[in-house]
Amino acid sequence: MNFAAAALLLALRGTATAAAPGCPAALEEAGALADGALVRGAAALLGRLEARGAGGPTAALAGEVSRAETLEAVPAGASSRLRAALARHCALAAEDPLPAAGPADRARAAEILDRPEFRRARLDPEALRRRILDLWQHLLALLETGEAQRYAAFSRAAFLGAAAVAILLGLLALGRGRPDRAEGSAPAPPDQGLAPEEVRLSAAEAAARAGQATRAVRLAFLAALAALEREGIVPPGRTLTNGELVRLVDRTAPARSRALAALARTFDEAVYGGRPAGPPQAAAALEAARALGAGERQ
Repeated sequence: MNFAAAALLLALRGTATAAAPGCPAALEEAGALADGALVRGAAALLGRLEARGAGGPTAALAGEVSRAETLEAVPAGASSRLRAALARHCALAAEDPLPAAGPADRARAAEILDRPEFRRARLDPEALRRRILDLWQHLLALLETGEAQRYAAFSRAAFLGAAAVAILLGLLALGRGRPDRAEGSAPAPPDQGLAPEEVRLSAAEAAARAGQATRAVRLAFLAALAALEREGIVPPGRTLTNGELVRLVDRTAPARSRALAALARTFDEAVYGGRPAGPPQAAAALEAARALGAGERQ
């Protein structure tokens, strides 16, 4: 049905004005406007139609209006699509309403839809696909505008700049290296597998004198744990986290909790956090370990 036929049908139906009082004026206005004026004023036309009474849902007509608003120039056929969409809406609004379904109809429909062949159809994957395609078409229409093209060019430049900065920072971090690896003239012996009871404070002091601050912090912490385990203040086996050890010592030996908290914090930063330790951190760790009883029994 074309625009002229829909307008004529609406004029001939006596119930059209009552069902959709805004349609006659909207059809007349759309027919009188030039193509460009119709496309540019489509949103205002839709607003007047809804204010006077659209006679039904205007989602389909609003979708066509929204697509027209994204166009900078008026392509051939845009005004024809708008007039056809308005004609379809008004023709449907002039139709007599369908009879409402009764309880028996709803019960029968529910029985049919509960059959196995219709259960999968409830998901309606085609509806989702159609919605995605519609959004994609809308996105493509938006990208055709000059403003979107300028924004896309700026976004690409910003992304490339951010990527270059990230690569530069990564290269600087790799080139800086880990300072502890260069401490001392010989590589430090591994202590990853040492249990606390196997570590003595003298080993931590030797590491500090050799300039191996991070290793000194690690060994001081293990020596302090060995002292606390010998006194029965903490359980053996390192089954607790550092935070749990601090809370346990705060309950069982509160006088030592401050020293353990400081030593555990330095240990976490240097060993777990990877922050290079220096002589001040090594000296503080040794002092805290002595306060916790390390070094009294060598």
